[in-house]
Amino acid sequence: MTIPNGVFHPALFFSTKTMAQWLLQQELKNLKVLEIGCGSGAISILSAKQGALVTCCDINPTSVQTTLKNAEKNQVKLTCNHSDLFDKIEKIKFDLILNNPPYYPKNPATTEEHAWYAGEDFEYFKNLFHQSKEYLAPQAQLLLVLSDECNTTRINEIANREGFDHQTIYNRSNFIEKTFIIEYKVGG
Repeated sequence: MTIPNGVFHPALFFSTKTMAQWLLQQELKNLKVLEIGCGSGAISILSAKQGALVTCCDINPTSVQTTLKNAEKNQVKLTCNHSDLFDKIEKIKFDLILNNPPYYPKNPATTEEHAWYAGEDFEYFKNLFHQSKEYLAPQAQLLLVLSDECNTTRINEIANREGFDHQTIYNRSNFIEKTFIIEYKVGG
């Protein structure tokens, strides 16, 4: 995989590895999968290799170009859009939406900082949960990989206000941090 400067590097952070380990245990064949914030494309490419029908996007145009190049190198088909969350995503229903979100409470000043900062008042999550409801098939999952470094209480409060139930479905610890995957589903 090629990962230029300014693109989230999956090998340097445990969050991508956590999502990859969980995905490798799942049956993804023919599922419609959307990855929001694809970075280098590692998770989207892994999902496509497992037979998923993958759409992905990133707010960083360099990430979009990188994902497309890496998909070609790995001989997988996927659709990748330059998009701020769902702005440029075709309105179809996905079975699975994946996101390794920015979660530090600060406004991003550059395109690259969107990988880290969710806005002073977690605007990223407010938009993510509000917009994602239109893109989730019945019983679909929105999965976020988070860390013990983030304010999960605040993130879950935002999700609850938008009608999502949540549960932790996967944990992974190392000597630096604990990462986990939280499943969000629209409450019934």
